[in-house]
Amino acid sequence: MTRGVAALGPDAQLDLTRRVAAFDGFNADSDPQGLHEMGVIEFNGTKVWFKIDLYDVDYQYGSPEPSDPKQTRRVLTLLLPSEY
Repeated sequence: MTRGVAALGPDAQLDLTRRVAAFDGFNADSDPQGLHEMGVIEFNGTKVWFKIDLYDVDYQYGSPEPSDPKQTRRVLTLLLPSEY
């Protein structure tokens, strides 16, 4: 997570992580390619973005087969829009 999200405190970080896990707000406008890799969560009047990157098992390159969990490691980043 970024410094801005870290500054929200540990309770907020846990809540945001849980909200990402339960997020189902993907649609054709917000996720035109159907990858479910980015989203926006409202948290106490603040927008928080999340991004999920798909890496190979060594976390060095993109996953060779993103649909295969044996070849893919997911990394979640939580950030504030102002930090982009």
